[in-house]
Order: sequence, then structure tokens, then C-alpha cells
Amino acid sequence: MFKLSQGYAATMEEAIEKARADYASVVGTIIEVPSLYGYSGEDSCEWHYDEPIRVLVLPTADGDITRICDNFVDPYWDVEVIESALKPEAQRFTWNGEPRPLPADARSFWVDGISYEFEKKKAAKVVGTP
Repeated sequence: MFKLSQGYAATMEEAIEKARADYASVVGTIIEVPSLYGYSGEDSCEWHYDEPIRVLVLPTADGDITRICDNFVDPYWDVEVIESALKPEAQRFTWNGEPRPLPADARSFWVDGISYEFEKKKAAKVVGTP
């Protein structure tokens, strides 16, 4: 299973380079992940499973790979579900032992890449008015 974790980088630029390198190492390959994000109906959804889900990592926009949240590079990777999780009889897709296949209209899947924390430089404090 692909190990999702958190790393550290000294600068935002270093964190972005690490996130791009992680993505480059898996794009076009099948990985196993513990959770999956996507859409069902009009809702953005998150699905967790007892067993890992096999997904193919798809080409992903650079802005999603280098997404900044506070002092983290927090990437998303577009994926395609490989196993037949969309079928109601997909018993392997369980949460807390209960069957939980993906909804039939589930689409536009993504997973989290490895997040990197970086040192956030403090902005200079402006004192007084011009």
C-alpha cells in the first residue's frame, strides 16, 4: 500500500519539489490507498475502507500537486478506481465490517499525496502609516 505520510522541507520551494517528485514516481502506476475522495450527485464525498483500494494515478494539474495550505504543500492526485468498487456485490469494500460499495454515480476521484510542512516566513510588520 502507498504510505501516505507527512514530510518536512526547509522552504516552500523545497516542499513543492518534493511533492512533484512524489507524484512523478507514481503517475501511471497502480497504488493502494486507505481512502478515496470524489463526487456523488452534487456532493463532494470521502470514502474510507477496511482494506486498501487499488487506484491508477492519472495525469493531474500541477496546481493540485503543489497546492499550498497554510505552511503545507498538500497535494491531490487524480485517480481511477481499478477494482469493481462500483458494483453492489463488491463485499471487499467495507467500512467497520459493513459492505460499502461506491455509489453508482461516483466520479472524479482523487487521493491525498504526501503533505510537506515547510517553514513559513513571517511577513514584516508594518508600523505607522505613510
